[in-house]
Parts: sequence; structure tokens; C-alpha cells
Amino acid sequence: MDTVVIDANVGLSYVIPLPYSSLATQLMQDWRRAQARIVVPTLWLFEVLSGLRKSIAMGMLSDIRASQAMKQLRAMTLEEMPITWETSELILDWAKRLDQVVAYDAVYLATAEQMSADLWTADKRLFQAAQKVGATWVNWLGEGKGNFGL
Repeated sequence: MDTVVIDANVGLSYVIPLPYSSLATQLMQDWRRAQARIVVPTLWLFEVLSGLRKSIAMGMLSDIRASQAMKQLRAMTLEEMPITWETSELILDWAKRLDQVVAYDAVYLATAEQMSADLWTADKRLFQAAQKVGATWVNWLGEGKGNFGL
């Protein structure tokens, strides 16, 4: 069984209309068919909630639609990976390599590295920064690669 790590942007693109929503839907369907293990760090849920709240504040979503989106995400059967003291060292290292002041993006890279998994993101800047430091296992949803890494 293949393992993939997704960032919050991929999850949000799956449940609310965003530029990569059709690609995120195809990605999730492909993974389900392949019975892939989809892993997210603990941070993921907080980022998704923030994204949904921001969409409500911007008038993109109603409270009811945000609640439906959360139910849809919950049904995805994601495996949550806790952030541990051991992981925190990897996170700090990735934040340094990416030259980032905050460590949010680094959490995803550390999780994927720890799991020996591909990371999928809808964040082009994160993808480009990761590629620049040699993290070839980071994939950008906007590329729409064939079978999405499986």
C-alpha cells in the first residue's frame, strides 16, 4: 500500500471550490481506488479549520456548507500523525532548509520524510522551495501528474 501525505490546501481544494478542486477530487479518487494510506500531521486539522473559517469570513462559504465540508473531510479516513519531540527536530531542520520564519510548512515535509512518503500540496511556493532544496518527493497539485504518484 502506498503512503501519501497531504497538506491542508489539498484537503480544502477537495471540499470547497478552489482553483485545483477538480485535480484534488481526482487525486482523492485515485488514492481511494489504490487503497493508499493518506497521512496528515496533527497541524492539518487546525489549518483546515482556519481555511474554512476564512472562507466563511470572505463570503465564499456559508456556515452550513463549511459544516458539510468538515463531514466530507472526516469521511476521508485520514491517518493523523502526531507531532513528537523527535519530529520537532526534523521540523526545525526543514524550516531552516526552506528559510522560513515559521514552521507550519516544515511540519508537512518532516511528516512525509518520516513516513518515506510523497507530499502533495496545492501551495506552489512550498513546492518550489522544496524542489530548490532537493525534496523531489514533494508534488504540486497544479502539475496534475498522471496517476498522482501511485
